[in-house]
Amino acid sequence: MTICTPDYYNAFHCIAGDCPATCCAAGWEIDLDEDSMERYQSTEGEFGEKLCRFIRKDEDFFFFPMEHGACPFLTGKKLCSIYENLGEDAMPVTCQEFPRYFSDCGAYEQRDLSLACPEVARIFYEGPLSFGIRTFEVEDEDGEMFSEDDDYDSEQLLLRWQLIRQRDQLIRDLERRQGDVFARLDAMGLLLPDDETILSSTIAAMEPVNADWTKLSPKLLSLLESGKKEEAVQAFFREPSVNRWMVKSASYLIFRYWLDAFQDNVDTIHETGNADTEPQMRLIARSLEILSLMGAVRLREKGSFSLQDMIDTAVLFSRQIEFDDEIIAALSTSPLLSDTIPDDENDDSLF
Repeated sequence: MTICTPDYYNAFHCIAGDCPATCCAAGWEIDLDEDSMERYQSTEGEFGEKLCRFIRKDEDFFFFPMEHGACPFLTGKKLCSIYENLGEDAMPVTCQEFPRYFSDCGAYEQRDLSLACPEVARIFYEGPLSFGIRTFEVEDEDGEMFSEDDDYDSEQLLLRWQLIRQRDQLIRDLERRQGDVFARLDAMGLLLPDDETILSSTIAAMEPVNADWTKLSPKLLSLLESGKKEEAVQAFFREPSVNRWMVKSASYLIFRYWLDAFQDNVDTIHETGNADTEPQMRLIARSLEILSLMGAVRLREKGSFSLQDMIDTAVLFSRQIEFDDEIIAALSTSPLLSDTIPDDENDDSLF
């Protein structure tokens, strides 16, 4: 199997109690896998009773609910009491893997780190502009190279290769260009005509993941409706290093979402003959718009925008947006006027 990661992937190590915004208090319910459930239900003593007391069920899914926005097993020292009492391997798989995520495309697996983690965001934004990609092969337990491509035919495997190549080329092209991040994306053919009401309606419909988004959301909507959005965003991009951080953000989004087009198109490639990457383009562009709006609001309130502001903004964005499938789907949706969108005449486009 081929494994692909960003070059900062192995630089991450959880800083546990030293984390300034622990994921254990991010506002998410904690999904429980089957093995963890069995272990918790068989744990004896007072701690076992506490484990069982907090387990909740929603249809076929089990989870730990939040208590005052935090996991009920988070200690006063911002540590995990499951880890302390039963060991790391007893933690739910969700907790063991976060902030890592894995995207499988047959015998190709993309691994990445989410900006929802403050330590990942620090490593990412403090790093160089260049988004390095590392690829390596993994053998099975018998020392043999194994493949999971048997379910795909040659045309589907070609689709995967083309999307991987596009992803890597887009990131390189983005980094070498001049101008702000939106001008670069436009020159690359990645900005499509859009309906701005989709952005405002999506933000308005979001269920806040935490108190920070509850406070920020009406400010974003107010800016969108004020007629001063462009002025505020331009001021944001005039801040030192902001465009550099936003270009890095675009590279992160391309790496994270571009390969999703494989699963979106793998069953229809025989009929269409090509991959529809419009949902990925719209998701990337709208995500960058939201980040820009968040940055513009923060700049207005503070009068400046620092590296720590970028880290905090990206963490909140990721926690609110990237873990909600409905929000991702809404940000990927074409506007109603899509039937009248003209063909892109930019000869410099990759598509």
